Amino acid sequence: MHTSPQKLDCVIIGAGPAGLSAAMELAGMQHAVRIFDTGAVPPAPGSDRARLLSRLQAETIRHGVRINTSVVHRIEKIVGGDFFCFSGDEAIRARTVLLALDCADAQPLPAGFRLAIRRGAIRQCPLCDGSEAAGKRVAVVGNDTRSVGEALYLNHFASSIALLTLGRPLRFAQHDRAALREAGIPIVQDAIVSVDVEKEGNASLHLRTGAIRRYDAVYAIPGDDTGIDLVRSLGPEFDDEGLLEVNGEGRTSIAGLYATGAAACAPKPAAVTAKAIHCSL
Repeated sequence: MHTSPQKLDCVIIGAGPAGLSAAMELAGMQHAVRIFDTGAVPPAPGSDRARLLSRLQAETIRHGVRINTSVVHRIEKIVGGDFFCFSGDEAIRARTVLLALDCADAQPLPAGFRLAIRRGAIRQCPLCDGSEAAGKRVAVVGNDTRSVGEALYLNHFASSIALLTLGRPLRFAQHDRAALREAGIPIVQDAIVSVDVEKEGNASLHLRTGAIRRYDAVYAIPGDDTGIDLVRSLGPEFDDEGLLEVNGEGRTSIAGLYATGAAACAPKPAAVTAKAIHCSL
């Protein structure tokens, strides 16, 4: 283990739109910043989100910000109020830390699932590119309230839609069931055992019963692993759903620790949080 000679003003965990935008804001205010990716599966190739991320990454690098592909596996708060962020065999010292995390599925996935994501047959952000599902047969893979919400949202665009649960127990209320029923969205509770990508780029979902379901677009709604465990030992406050409590600027109850995205109970815009970090330095 070696310690990085430079003390950074901010380490940002998560190289999505929020993390990249915050990094550019801070770099523009002459702060030393480094971004660490979370190791999440990248967005579907050719999607609006992929194009946006590509442009944001290029602009972030132009601002002089280094984007690391290595994952931070531990964060410690040290005497004096700074943090040590441990990545591989390196310990990076930073005055502040910003969690800008997307969700990553914490459950075992069917064979071929991640490959299908990388090839664009399965997507993960209906809000980013749901309009591209207009007039198509769509499946949403998930088993919780968020999945219900995304299915209802995509129902505005799709010609037909179904909610597939991977065979997991349902984690939503009766009123969610009623909303799905009213919208004509069936719930398929059979497990998916494997996924194939067809020549046209569509996904074939092989179910445990032997049935095969083919869809023009599949959206996998991420699970519960937001990376919060990375900072749990620091002792921040959480809300009733296990998300980090943040104030109107994205600051947690731990001095110097900020959060936006999937880890925060009420995520603030990256520019707002970046300005708050700037004012604290």
